[in-house]
Parts: sequence; C-alpha cells; structure tokens
Amino acid sequence: MLRIKDRKFPILNSQFLIFYLTIFIEQMTTLNFLFRLKCVQQT
Repeated sequence: MLRIKDRKFPILNSQFLIFYLTIFIEQMTTLNFLFRLKCVQQT
C-alpha cells in the first residue's frame, strides 16, 4: 500500500524530503553556530 501511494503521490515524498532537508540544514547551522561560539571563547 505505501509503495503504491508513493508512486501515485510523489508530492508527499518530496515534502518529506524537503522536511528532512530543512532539519539537516538546521542541525548544520546550529553546529556551525556552536563551533563559532567555541572559537570566540578561545580567543
């Protein structure tokens, strides 16, 4: 059922992909922010 739905509605799949991508980007930015904070503290 799920596989057939994925084939019929690729929009749902793309939405999930975008959601995953945004989470990934947010994690990367937070990591970058923490890294910069560390560098500032060291200086």
